[in-house]
Amino acid sequence: PAMIEARSKEGGVVPMSPKRLMNAYPIHSIIPWAHSKDEQAEVNHRVFTLMVGSDQVWNARLFDDDPDIALSYALDFAAGWRNTVAYASSFGKTEFVPETDVEKEEAEAIRRIRHVSVREKAGVEICKGLGIEAEHVLDPMMVCDMRHYRRLMDAADIPLPERYGLCFVRHIGEHIDPNALSEGIDMPFLSVNSPGIDLNTAETSYPLTNARTVENWVKSIYCSSYVLTDSFHATALSIVFGKPFIAVYGAMGEESGVDRFRSLLELFGLEDRLYPTTADAMADGAHTRQIDFNKVHKRLEELRERSLSWLEDALEIDVGGQGPRPATEGSPS
Repeated sequence: PAMIEARSKEGGVVPMSPKRLMNAYPIHSIIPWAHSKDEQAEVNHRVFTLMVGSDQVWNARLFDDDPDIALSYALDFAAGWRNTVAYASSFGKTEFVPETDVEKEEAEAIRRIRHVSVREKAGVEICKGLGIEAEHVLDPMMVCDMRHYRRLMDAADIPLPERYGLCFVRHIGEHIDPNALSEGIDMPFLSVNSPGIDLNTAETSYPLTNARTVENWVKSIYCSSYVLTDSFHATALSIVFGKPFIAVYGAMGEESGVDRFRSLLELFGLEDRLYPTTADAMADGAHTRQIDFNKVHKRLEELRERSLSWLEDALEIDVGGQGPRPATEGSPS
């Protein structure tokens, strides 16, 4: 496999492995940075399948400063004779009607992707409106084999208490209150901030810790006894690791991501773990209710199998061990 960074006129020569990842990508698996669509299209001659990953890759408004990023994530550089896949992609909203020139170009490129799956239920309806048949699949973090998480945690160097609740904070605000939950469940809390929060200027009633790396972040969730968060991915990992949790969304609206929480939790019958604020959750007694993780993980295995089966078919892998299927008609080979 090769990692392809979204093209950018400001890019250097070779993208660096993410700074917050201790287990760096092998340099041989990173494609040199492309500064134009034509440069990026060269990769068609080097791979069998081009795949765009998850998260809000199809929310063009996030990339207003550099529209080429949005178009890269729509695989606009893919040749018609290459296999193309979108796995658990997200529009980051419940409705999408292409309005700007970039959004119209993005939508047209997405229509050309052969195999499309989305992370949210709303994404299926958005795709239907664009004339695309899309599959609803799990976020990649939820299909990842546990042995990969163990490998990440083996490299972690964060010191952790013996027993603690974890508060992972994406957005500073009154919606998230580890002090109140700590008192409510009689457990000390360790509060970890997202990379976007500046510890020098953040004002909170609780101390914040910078986990520094993905490995430390994963381990801080895995070793905790309870999780309070306004993060989608921390919520997803809480489910995977079997951690009691409360998810809060604060001022988040449908257009800024709350639907992704609902879409995820509905899959497991855990809608009652999502609240606007910690105070709302505690007033409703969420912190006193148990989660039946035997039932949840049984459902998780079913959804994993379905998601991985879809991905295997989309990648057009020959499960007999003979490698990729022959190039499709129209290939220059």
